[in-house]
Amino acid sequence: MCRGELCSPIPKRKPNRLKDYDYSLGGTYFITICTKGRAELLGVIRRGELCSPNILQPSSIGKLVETEIIKLSQVYDDILAKILSRPYCT
Repeated sequence: MCRGELCSPIPKRKPNRLKDYDYSLGGTYFITICTKGRAELLGVIRRGELCSPNILQPSSIGKLVETEIIKLSQVYDDILAKILSRPYCT
């Protein structure tokens, strides 16, 4: 007979939401997608020259994920989905 955490195949995660924040309010949210073992399934990032942007070359899976994220804005009126990249500058 199993009890509690010993029965669950999924590890218990700590909460990642702010305790007193009302998430029903408007605001900007970022989505981070992780792959098992950090496998590079979504594409390859090519580093730009100093202070020029990185370039994401998405794989076929990455293109599918990008398409589905953008579709969120078509399904939900309150969502403006954009795929953003951050410049590489040290």
